[in-house]
Formats: sequence, C-alpha cells, structure tokens
Amino acid sequence: MFRQREERKQFQQKTVERLRQSGDHHIHFFNGEEMLGIAYGECTVDGIHPSDLGYKRMSEALKPQLENLLHPYLK
Repeated sequence: MFRQREERKQFQQKTVERLRQSGDHHIHFFNGEEMLGIAYGECTVDGIHPSDLGYKRMSEALKPQLENLLHPYLK
C-alpha cells in the first residue's frame, strides 16, 4: 500500500511539474501526507475517510497555503 501511495504522489508531482513547465502557473502540488499528523488513526472514521478532527487538521494545514496563493487576488 505504501508503495502505491508513493508512486501516486510521484506521478502527481511530475504531472504538476510538467504542466507548470508548459505554462500553467495556476496549478500547484500540496503534499498532504503530513496533514493529519502522527495520530492519523484519530483523524479518520475508518482509516481512510476524515473525521471532524481530520477535516479540522486538513483545513489548518491548507489555510496558509491557500492564503498565500490567493493573496494577490484578495487586494
């Protein structure tokens, strides 16, 4: 399972990189592996789908990234 996840992440990173090199500067890659923290199990209802705590941690991780990306448009 870990190998498949790592392969999928690498595929996504390469796809984003290729698209950016071809001129699409509005696409970004966010590595979500660390979003839920070390207590991953507490953040899911079944080991896959986020619980309320999982969604909270995801939003906390994504907020600074989104603020940074959207800042130029919020002036």
